[in-house]
Amino acid sequence: QPSAPFDFRLLGHLGALLAMPDAIAMQLLPSTGGCLWRVVHKPRIAVRAEPSVNAEVVYVFAAGEVFRVARELDCGWVELSEDEAWLHNAKTGFVLIDAAQLDLGRLIERLLPTEVQEDVWPYALALRRAALLGVPFELAEAHLRPMATSRLATKWLSAWHGVDTTDPVTWLAASALPRFLTPNLPRLAIALLVRGVSAGCLLSFVKYHVRIGFERISLFFDRPDDVEEEDTIKSVLEFRAEPRHSSQVQVHLCTHQWWLAEQQESRFYLCRDRSDKVFAGMVELHEVVHDVQARQCLVVDKAIREAHRDGFDWLLHIDSDEALLIPKHQNARSFFSSVAPDLDQVIFRNLEGVPETCEVDDWFREVTLFKVHQNLLQEDPSERADSSKRQQRLDKWRTKKLAKGCDADDLEDNKSFNHVMFGIRMTRRDFAFGLDLKLPPADPDSEFESESDEEQSETKKKGTWTRDVPCFFTAYTNGKSAVRLRRNAPPPLPVGVHRCTSNDNGPLRNYKCSGLGAPVVLHYANCGFAAWKKKYQMLSTGHGTQDGGFSLERRGIKSMRAHLAHRELIGRGDEVQLEAYYRTFIMCREFGDLPHFACHGLLTRTDAVRSLLDSAES
Repeated sequence: QPSAPFDFRLLGHLGALLAMPDAIAMQLLPSTGGCLWRVVHKPRIAVRAEPSVNAEVVYVFAAGEVFRVARELDCGWVELSEDEAWLHNAKTGFVLIDAAQLDLGRLIERLLPTEVQEDVWPYALALRRAALLGVPFELAEAHLRPMATSRLATKWLSAWHGVDTTDPVTWLAASALPRFLTPNLPRLAIALLVRGVSAGCLLSFVKYHVRIGFERISLFFDRPDDVEEEDTIKSVLEFRAEPRHSSQVQVHLCTHQWWLAEQQESRFYLCRDRSDKVFAGMVELHEVVHDVQARQCLVVDKAIREAHRDGFDWLLHIDSDEALLIPKHQNARSFFSSVAPDLDQVIFRNLEGVPETCEVDDWFREVTLFKVHQNLLQEDPSERADSSKRQQRLDKWRTKKLAKGCDADDLEDNKSFNHVMFGIRMTRRDFAFGLDLKLPPADPDSEFESESDEEQSETKKKGTWTRDVPCFFTAYTNGKSAVRLRRNAPPPLPVGVHRCTSNDNGPLRNYKCSGLGAPVVLHYANCGFAAWKKKYQMLSTGHGTQDGGFSLERRGIKSMRAHLAHRELIGRGDEVQLEAYYRTFIMCREFGDLPHFACHGLLTRTDAVRSLLDSAES
């Protein structure tokens, strides 16, 4: 009987699949019924474009391989299913059943019903992993093909969540609210600079972090006089007016008068004449360049001083498109109480959100899919060792970076991850070149050229595209941090938006969150096409630079290739090109990247933030 080709997209709707054991789940995958056949002839057989031994060979199956068949023809041939042909980059394919007339004997045989209960189809594992996250493979010509089980079995790269994990969060969203007055637990505060965020998103940010145990949230509105900020400021003030929220939210309107007053107390201004250039440098970035990150550091300095004065124990600096997620603790206070008392700063790796629709109103409620940070990955144990030449380059690069004070953990090179990214790069290559980006050269030694020998060969032919176009994360990769506020010591100094130092700009003792279920920052970066454009329109105007965009002279900025690409694309103002870029590099939809990521453990899905917001309101 003819068997209809299996539609990979249906897997995205098989919700019941997620709760079923493998033996039952396999019956829902395309390895059921009488459509699976096995090669019995050695060493291989030909797949031809037509049911004729004289037709063109489009693919070759090796002895023992199992493949899907759409129908058996009266002429003694079988036709591959549409999905099987797609897997091998063929429009169609035919295989001769018995070649007795050619003195070759039987070539293939149909699998018995008892045999198809096992995971015998080579691509079942890939489909199952992608379906688990709701990002199924689609039969599109330009899309990446899944990897066979024989190659994929050892390539689960995430050390942060398990291969069968549907949601890494272990606490229940309906559990009790955190108790702020619980004795012996640290008091927590958050500070952030706010601009261009909708009222709905900002209120969700506030409600979520209050819900998980933050007692104070200090909001510094960067442009309070802008008409577009009125609704957001009004909504926050109304929220704060409720008696139960009055002490939880602080609102600072950063007007010209506000900045004049803050300059009298800011440590950066008070210490600008010191020999340490960090103080005068921050003031110059603020006053001359009008740098947004400098303003962030200045307002966080104020928040740290006030939280230290008022008896808080920890302060976290994140942005309005971020949420702290602690998978093993709903109450953040419980987590911070577990940090060893001799440690000053907790560093959280960031997961980057992937919008699944072009427009997003409230990313905290609508975005649940995230890319896993590279430092939370592990390497395939079967990975081959580096060539001596590449290892020498890597060692030289690491030595230079360590000498400049870089963190050794940030210099790890994961070859398995690089191999996955190479497939993505190659698929996106023509589109990336078509953008014709003119980005400034990266800072010397800002990134290690981690390509394999064959990648380098391809790179020489195509120029520097591997460094100019983002491949995985499209925002920062160095995480965010929270600092301890000690009663018997001056508070830490925010010398950047990702880390603090001691009051005199000395090093702090850090705790880096890593491993299975480690606390992370969910970064809803660039979620929503309109929001993404608005963000970079703001970042590309109003600065003290030649074109008004953010400064390209700040340390490390030239290594942020996606950030620079967004700046250039927004400056062009080509709506068609902008949307094509957004769908390709931020939504990862145009070439089937998401199921490819999912198969290797580079994606995770969590509904924790939305669930907690819903339970709080109900």
